[in-house]
Amino acid sequence: MRWLIVEDSLQGRGGHWFEYLGDFCRELPRLGDEVTLLVSRRAEPFIREQLGGQPVLPESAYGRMSDGAPAWRRYARIPIHAWQTFWAVRRYLRTAPEPEVIFVPTVIVHHLLAWAALVKLGLKRGNARVLLFFPGLPIRKGNDAAVLDGSPTSKLVRKLLRWLEPEIRAGKVILGVETHAMKQAAEQAFGLPFTYFPHPVHAEKTENRNSKLEIGDRRSEVGNAEKKYGKQKEEIAEANSETLKSEIRIPNSALRTPHSEFLTFACYGPARHEKGSEVLTAAMEQHLARFPNSRIRFVLQWLKDFSTASGGTAHLPATLRQHPRVEIVDHYFADGEYAQRLASTQALLLPYRRSSYALRVSRVVIEAMVHGLPVVATRGTTLAEQAEEFGAAVLCEDENVESLVAAIETLEQNYEALAATASERQDAAREHFSVQKFREALMSKAEMGKAGFKFPVSSLCFEME
Repeated sequence: MRWLIVEDSLQGRGGHWFEYLGDFCRELPRLGDEVTLLVSRRAEPFIREQLGGQPVLPESAYGRMSDGAPAWRRYARIPIHAWQTFWAVRRYLRTAPEPEVIFVPTVIVHHLLAWAALVKLGLKRGNARVLLFFPGLPIRKGNDAAVLDGSPTSKLVRKLLRWLEPEIRAGKVILGVETHAMKQAAEQAFGLPFTYFPHPVHAEKTENRNSKLEIGDRRSEVGNAEKKYGKQKEEIAEANSETLKSEIRIPNSALRTPHSEFLTFACYGPARHEKGSEVLTAAMEQHLARFPNSRIRFVLQWLKDFSTASGGTAHLPATLRQHPRVEIVDHYFADGEYAQRLASTQALLLPYRRSSYALRVSRVVIEAMVHGLPVVATRGTTLAEQAEEFGAAVLCEDENVESLVAAIETLEQNYEALAATASERQDAAREHFSVQKFREALMSKAEMGKAGFKFPVSSLCFEME
């Protein structure tokens, strides 16, 4: 089966596009498929080198959505970007082998306008299935049902989807989402069929048990040194850096049985309002003050201050920078560093706001589940829903510092049991959130379509390497 993946947002390491699309580019060939990746003309050289991305698309539309431009300019970009995308893809398809699946991973209104035109004009005689994937949609959950959020963008999206309705009903165009909550809400808001696809996160088990034990021993030394001698933050960071030099690349539950009295609870990724980062820092301050003998060590990635919903700025408290049981990561991760960080982490703290994550997915919580990590998550978010099904979670209330402090304490007190549950469900999480399951969902949807398209029989048989 020939895949054409079209993603202009893949320009660098920002966000999760590199890891996400890297999983597809690596795993689909193992399943017997061919993959071609089209990326932005501004993609950094390593994107082209490591993923084989062909730089033919315009500059990322998603990357400019929060650049502070006035409303008229933001709206003017929609037809401009759509026109550029239309011609870039059409020129490529004129000379390239016809794909069987065209996968557009991050569809916003700019892309939807382009692909509506392509389906109606540029792809009319082709046999390719077009999978338009929506990580987010301009809808909100009402008391009884989901509705459009009332913005001009939401009305344009609705008009474009109605224009594509014949192709959607026929199965030529497939509308994909990453959570069951989003599927239900989108179908209510637009009256069209959407399909749930699991968000793939690839994880391989580490076979080198001796290396794992070495890391456990080193973590024990760090934890015991901190508890016994009360070393300063710089010394702890230095000892912890030795852990990161390990050859371990992927976490395993054997690392998380408490070899030490020291537990690392972390929140990775740039701090943002929608992730409840300022709620987390307030809860960390309170927890450190209330429980001076706690065995928790916090790690927080904070690259820069950010704007709040009220128009203010959230700053990292100086008390956290100076506390011996807190490590602040103030840089983007180097190659392999994120996996190494996860390898020495016992739990993730994810108090993401319900206003942002009631429908959309978080890759971080999936990474926690496939790596056997328990989490703290906000009640009513997709993070909580998925973690309770495929992992282990302690829930906190939305934007509630006191509730988050209590959840962190509960996780510490019950860590061993929660870690065991997360480990037991790890294999099920890895199976579900995989490229293979994503592919199977697409095949099932295509088989049920009315367009007469069938995947080649040879693509149904494969062996994992």
